[in-house]
Amino acid sequence: MALPIPTPPRPPAGIAFEIAELTLLRGWAEARGLRMEIVLDQARGGEDCEELVLLRRSRDAPPAFIVWRSSEMVVVESGAGVKRFRFLSEALDGARVAAARRV
Repeated sequence: MALPIPTPPRPPAGIAFEIAELTLLRGWAEARGLRMEIVLDQARGGEDCEELVLLRRSRDAPPAFIVWRSSEMVVVESGAGVKRFRFLSEALDGARVAAARRV
């Protein structure tokens, strides 16, 4: 009788940010009066993510932005929809524009 060969777990589509990226994101959020919350091991858009960053206007408010990354892109979800960027700096520029339109 042959034993089943275990398949290795599939790596998550969403990977964790680098510390430098989290530092940049925290500064960006603080400058705009947003609270930053990091949530680990979540699913987003049907894909597993190691890390999601939620940016809220207050502790109990729904997230104004949800940010995560894959090996190819940074994804920003907001009330305006989902946008994909190559770099976090581009994502933050795009998010700033979206936030300015809502005010």
